[in-house]
Amino acid sequence: MKYLFYILLFISSQNLFGQPTHEVALLLPFNNKLTVEYNQTAAWQLGEMCRNYYRGMLLAMDSLSKAETKITLRVYDTENDSLVTAKILQKKEFLTTSLIYGPVMQGGNKMVSSFARQQKIYQISPLMTFSKTKIGDEYWVAANPDLPSYGNILSEKLLSTTTDTIQFLIISDNSLLDKAITPVLKKIAVDNKRLKVKVIDANADIDINSFYSIRYKNCVLINSSKEQTVNKWLYRINDTTQFIFPEVYGYNQWFEFRSFDIALCQKKNVRIISPSFVDYTRQDVIQFVKSFRDRYGIEPTEEAFKGFDQGLYFTSLLIQNGKKLFSNYTSIYQALHTSYLYQKDKDGQYKSKYLNILKFESDRLIAIY
Repeated sequence: MKYLFYILLFISSQNLFGQPTHEVALLLPFNNKLTVEYNQTAAWQLGEMCRNYYRGMLLAMDSLSKAETKITLRVYDTENDSLVTAKILQKKEFLTTSLIYGPVMQGGNKMVSSFARQQKIYQISPLMTFSKTKIGDEYWVAANPDLPSYGNILSEKLLSTTTDTIQFLIISDNSLLDKAITPVLKKIAVDNKRLKVKVIDANADIDINSFYSIRYKNCVLINSSKEQTVNKWLYRINDTTQFIFPEVYGYNQWFEFRSFDIALCQKKNVRIISPSFVDYTRQDVIQFVKSFRDRYGIEPTEEAFKGFDQGLYFTSLLIQNGKKLFSNYTSIYQALHTSYLYQKDKDGQYKSKYLNILKFESDRLIAIY
């Protein structure tokens, strides 16, 4: 059928009678139908992202080949079409699915979420976050942290590393990024006396040194992904012996700037908040890159790392704990492109609680948290 292709991976070294089995479904738009929302280039790019994610997941399935539980991976092309997704969910063999990866778009996510809730199985959203898809469902898991959680994660990490009071000087440009993170930090500051927050208008013509405190540890958070705004404020953060030199925090979106001054970031003590970071000096990363090259003849992308890490991590939880997945979940797990740490919120959802904090050293990025 047009909308479905199977790749059945029996990842057991022996096909023993009575062997435990689980069926895993991967639903992604490999070949997108062109709509008013997507031009041909964007459709191809999304499809290529999904194909690389799938390639990484296949290597993860290979890594689980000696598991005592047999995993059958069924792969479906949703074509970024809700009708196609609906037909997939109606197939008889889909009723025996134990874990779902995908889809990636909001309409498909909501549809699959309803199915997963009825079947009491977990659905992993591989690329989207809670801030992009508003799904209040305990069985829906966003693999990546959403923007509002950045404030919680960053403040918790910094407060755990010092007994000092921390003052955040937030450069606010009223962007979506800013609106998601700044209110969270302001709320935390109300409840935690060790955190102070001052919000500075990104368009204001002021001397930021006048906001520094000699009593607190100063941290500047530039809540902007606009190149002009970021560069302007980096130059305004002056070296000074009068005040405690601040730590400056920014975001991985800065790497997309046309002109990104690494030397300036290193000089100004810039730390980058990022949901992913690949350290290519690690032996396990080197091995993955080699395996990916040998198998596909191309370099692994960020989506390929995610496909491998998520496929290995969540499927391993399925093997260990069955459909309950997080029933015996207690510790952090270091993957290739990030670490995984999930906690249940008051709404019953398991949410990602880990971000990579990076800094520049000898003109390269290293992880400090």
